[in-house]
Amino acid sequence: MKSIHLLIIDDHPMVIEGLKALLRNLNFLESIYQANSAEAGLKLLENGQIDMALIDIQLPDMSGIDLCKVVHGRFPNLKVLGMSSHGDRIYAQEMIQNGALGFFNKAAGPEEIEKAMLGALQNQITISLPDQNTPQWKTTSHEKPVLTRRELEVLELIAKGLTNKEIADKLFVSPSTVDTHRKNLLAKFEVLNTAALVHLAGKVGLV
Repeated sequence: MKSIHLLIIDDHPMVIEGLKALLRNLNFLESIYQANSAEAGLKLLENGQIDMALIDIQLPDMSGIDLCKVVHGRFPNLKVLGMSSHGDRIYAQEMIQNGALGFFNKAAGPEEIEKAMLGALQNQITISLPDQNTPQWKTTSHEKPVLTRRELEVLELIAKGLTNKEIADKLFVSPSTVDTHRKNLLAKFEVLNTAALVHLAGKVGLV
């Protein structure tokens, strides 16, 4: 197996350093690059040297799910793995649907991460999630996620009970575009459904 160049995209420096410490001894890794945003990650990918990217589900400028879709479209040969601090299967499914070859929880051990990486190199999908059930929302969370202007508009209309089509008509966009914004909001708030989304958005003062 040839040595590969890895890129870690995560906005938490301690997470990046922890992953680098776990992975730097893997014999198939030649180098590890890092980026703290989707934009910075895409710039590094432009040089064509990266073979694999580990993408966090929640980034400051774009959801990991959206970034995965962009990366898959622009760099189809790149191997992508999603990662999250939470074990929500829905995020894993969204990442896989958008081109990722695996997904793991950040609390995973080096053996699990290595297994996912080796699987991706062989075009095999590997998902590693905690066994415990994930709550519908985290009642202790009061962090306000970074939202775009359009996401705020969609969030306000969702909170009013409008459907995707009704929101699309109001914003003069397609229902599929609204659906994408809805999925991004679920990912940024790290919840599984609209009820939980509106609940948390209200707690942090966004609706």
